[in-house]
Amino acid sequence: MNDLLEEGGEAATLRQATVAGYVYAWGALLASLAAAGDLDPHEPPEARLSPERLHRLDAEMQRRGLRPASRRHSRLALYCMGRLLAPHAELDHVRRPAGRSLRHIFPLQARLVEHKDTREVLARLREAHGKAMGQEDGPERRRLLRDVALLGVLATRAPRKASLATLRLGRDLRLGADARYAMRIPPEHSKTRRPLEFVLDAEVSQWMGSYLRLSRPGFPGAGATDALWMGMKGPLGPEGISKIAEDWTRGWFGKAEGPHAFRKWLRQSATDRHPELARDTELVMGHSAEVALQHYTAARQVAAAQRHASHLAAERRKWVATGLRLIEQDQRKAARPAKESET
Repeated sequence: MNDLLEEGGEAATLRQATVAGYVYAWGALLASLAAAGDLDPHEPPEARLSPERLHRLDAEMQRRGLRPASRRHSRLALYCMGRLLAPHAELDHVRRPAGRSLRHIFPLQARLVEHKDTREVLARLREAHGKAMGQEDGPERRRLLRDVALLGVLATRAPRKASLATLRLGRDLRLGADARYAMRIPPEHSKTRRPLEFVLDAEVSQWMGSYLRLSRPGFPGAGATDALWMGMKGPLGPEGISKIAEDWTRGWFGKAEGPHAFRKWLRQSATDRHPELARDTELVMGHSAEVALQHYTAARQVAAAQRHASHLAAERRKWVATGLRLIEQDQRKAARPAKESET
């Protein structure tokens, strides 16, 4: 597999994120084979993609609660990885089991996504920060200030939780001359393997400063590590960041949402304001230029549809008003002869 990913290998022309998806799906297959005691290190790649093994893997994914769309993407990734590892093997059964399309086997399911405006989230965080600043020092205040700073970063810049967990003081966070903090996510900790840099809003920078001065030093083991986010048992990992987001959103909205929901909310909030902001937001969140362009185009289409609908509504109102005016004129004309005959 190393030859496959090296310069000049079969996967050299693919985007890193694409190859990472293939490798992840292949790793899941190998883990399934190992768990069943069915992993033979000398077996050729195409033999591992037998219909029975694929069916077993899909059943495991279904038991874990993965949606049909995710399982279909995994199957396609396995097919593509199989083509890379064994380009001359017959693998049509992977993408077309029994001659059927994967869209029929794994049909799309509509999923209702409830959008939250990031301004509402920031208003709630502003209230929580004010509450924390009025408390005496203690574990509750430290956690509150930490959560406000963490959720403020999620609500305004929405980095991925895995990237957030790797941030280090000094290396990835610095205070600028304008009293605003700048964050840097190195390429090795970015999903797209591209470095990300962004400056926090003035208010979120204030919350970050409160956390660094009044909260972080009080967490156990804070002096022995340069990790930015601390918990009661040491540095926070991705799971700890998820739990913070889920606990707060459950309290706010009655439904637990993980850190990824903040990415959707930020993108949609920007789209609601202006399509140009949607493209800028995509790039800040670390999406590739292709994905950013796709979402920007979709936002422009939505804005165009809204303008067209507004134009049609205005035309309808104009024609309704014209029709009512003509009806009134006809009624007045019809009433005149009656009045003249009465006189």
